[in-house]
Amino acid sequence: DDPQAKVKTQGGGELNYFPTRKFRIPVDSAAVLSNGTVPKELANQIVPAVEWELSKDKNYIMKADMMILDLLAHNNWKRPVYFAITVGGEGYLGLEDYFQLEGLAY
Repeated sequence: DDPQAKVKTQGGGELNYFPTRKFRIPVDSAAVLSNGTVPKELANQIVPAVEWELSKDKNYIMKADMMILDLLAHNNWKRPVYFAITVGGEGYLGLEDYFQLEGLAY
C-alpha cells in the first residue's frame, strides 16, 4: 500500500485511490481475431489500445468496478467480456465506445 496512493478522510482514516481518471489496455489484435471476438471482416477496425476516462461526475469506483478493471487487464483477450443491459450506464465505466451489441443470449 503506497502512501502516495492514499487520501486522508475527515475522520482521520486513509482510503486507497487511483491517482488517475484515465485508463489504457493494449489490444492483442492477433488474439481477438483468432478467438473470434472480432470477426475477420472487421479487422481494420481493431484499435491498438482501449483507452477511456471515468466520467467527471464519477469520483470513486466500487469493488465491482475494480473487479471489471482487473478482469479487463488480465483477460489477455482470451474471451469477450459481456455486460448485462440491466447494469445501467454507471456500471460501464466509460467503456461504451468499445461495446458491440450482440443481442440477447438464452
